[in-house]
Amino acid sequence: MICARIPTDKVGKDYEVQIHCDGGLNVGKIVSRNKKHEVLGIEEDADAKLSCLTKANSLPVSLQWFVTWRCNYACHYCWQETVRDSYRKLKPASKSPTQWAEALLRLKPDEIVMSGGEPTTLPGIIDIVKLLGSVVPIHMTSNLGNSFKLDDWEKEISPDFLDCITFSFHPSQQSWDDYSHKLKRFVNFYGGRKTAVELVMHPKQVEFEKPMRELAHQLGVHVVNIDPYHRQPVIYPSQPGSFADRCPEENPGIAHMPRQSSDKNPHYCSAGINRINIDPTGDAYTCMSAIDRSKMFGKHSLAHYRSIGNVFDRDFRMQQEPVLCWETFRCSGCDSTRIGESWTPHPFAKELPLPE
Repeated sequence: MICARIPTDKVGKDYEVQIHCDGGLNVGKIVSRNKKHEVLGIEEDADAKLSCLTKANSLPVSLQWFVTWRCNYACHYCWQETVRDSYRKLKPASKSPTQWAEALLRLKPDEIVMSGGEPTTLPGIIDIVKLLGSVVPIHMTSNLGNSFKLDDWEKEISPDFLDCITFSFHPSQQSWDDYSHKLKRFVNFYGGRKTAVELVMHPKQVEFEKPMRELAHQLGVHVVNIDPYHRQPVIYPSQPGSFADRCPEENPGIAHMPRQSSDKNPHYCSAGINRINIDPTGDAYTCMSAIDRSKMFGKHSLAHYRSIGNVFDRDFRMQQEPVLCWETFRCSGCDSTRIGESWTPHPFAKELPLPE
């Protein structure tokens, strides 16, 4: 990292610093720019911005809430295990279920998705689901482990409070008998239309794809999500909290997951306007890329990846301006399915030279 001290009166303004280095390093210049995207030589385009906003008007307001940044499982292939500085270390906000519900419902969402980590490890989660679900039936992802207490759910949570819960199966952490027994009981009470199942096709878990599909068919489960597992351009830990010498090997029998968008041209996007990601402290981010990279890089993350505010602040509002994004080609599926229809290409002359 190369740092340059900028005079206070130049912060937030266009400013260029020439760098002279001893040795073999040659640095042309360091530039401070007022607008985040000017580093790519892109100017604002009023027509494209207006088109994005127009498209966003017809899209529902969606909240993705990472209820906890911790899990009672320790799957070595979990992407969150790579964020060692915050995963399992970030404490949830000391707020009551009522305070959480008021903060989220104040944004008038059409959809609330609760995930983690494992959301059911948060104390008071049953009360939160009741308060939110009575207004906006919730989506949730859970591992259906020990923290998901079916007795309490059946007693306290009406099927009307749920839109759908996705239960992921992790063979290294839970037996198939335990998972399938609890899943059958949940479906028997809440129905298959309120249920989805998920399996990551890690090489050691491929054998469970057929039983998963058969069980889902038998129970009339709403969605079966089989996630491809493939080599990633990051170093995965061999176990939670440690590094590995190399990336895990890809299973050649599994098809490669296609990109959400194939081009690298910049787009205006309604992230932040009708879709935000919220962390366990209540900090809000425009998209999953932002919340992920903010946790990974901390104070060194790019400006457009940082929090746009905290939902507990009384004056917090969704964004009014679209984001100019140059990474739609690697947008997470959770975000792109909600806001992809708002994407409006910026009339930029060439594709950006970005790493994949």
